[in-house]
Amino acid sequence: RMHDLYEKMKKNPPIQRNFPPVAGRINWMQNLLKRIEEPMKQFQEHQNVLAGKDGIRIIKMYNKVAKTIVRYEVWLHNTWCQSSDQAKTGLLATLIVRHPDNGKFYVNFDPKIFELIREAKCLERMGFSIPESARIALMQEDKLKTFHRKLEWALKEYDRIKSQVLPLTAEVLKPHFKDMDWKIRPGMRTLTWTSLNIEPYIDHLFAGLKKLQELISVMNDIINNRIDYNIKLVTKTLLVDLPENSSFTVSDFVVMQ
Repeated sequence: RMHDLYEKMKKNPPIQRNFPPVAGRINWMQNLLKRIEEPMKQFQEHQNVLAGKDGIRIIKMYNKVAKTIVRYEVWLHNTWCQSSDQAKTGLLATLIVRHPDNGKFYVNFDPKIFELIREAKCLERMGFSIPESARIALMQEDKLKTFHRKLEWALKEYDRIKSQVLPLTAEVLKPHFKDMDWKIRPGMRTLTWTSLNIEPYIDHLFAGLKKLQELISVMNDIINNRIDYNIKLVTKTLLVDLPENSSFTVSDFVVMQ
């Protein structure tokens, strides 16, 4: 029965919650192996049960299933180790990319790296060796998550600031947005996720965004609360008082005002 269960579910086994794919499959196989080891331990305590033909058949079946499970477990682990070396190339990607159509900036981070880190954590806890590439990623987990979160925020903030620009000031602000794009540029050209100066780069972006936000806020305040307000005030002001039902001379008009 266990052999049939293994063959039926090995490609898509039920994975426990919070387990990544590879570690989850290996964990399922280890639990399966334990389920067939328990009765074998009891048989070993009663050697006479295994003395007959049925006993020999049970031992052979156990050895066959156990060997198959262990081989597949080793294969999964080795395959993951090889793929982890490929996944680490994602760390060599630039921090940011720009969409060729809409011109928007996006964080250039391969989500497989976080999956690699999760796998490395689980497999190491389960007693498996992990390759150097996975260990390096694991050691940088906190930094990578922090950098990723801050860059995501910075680019969303940049889009938000852009959306605040009034049509009247768009042309005047072009040089300032060009300067901000220039601040972002190193993240598209030279900086990768393994670079040592990511933190100062992010601080530089934050400072640029703060300055740009302050400038736009001041300009919008001048237009909305001063210029527009005064124009509306003027439109509501009665400049000339003209009688509705009587005629008058120029001199009378001057006196009336």
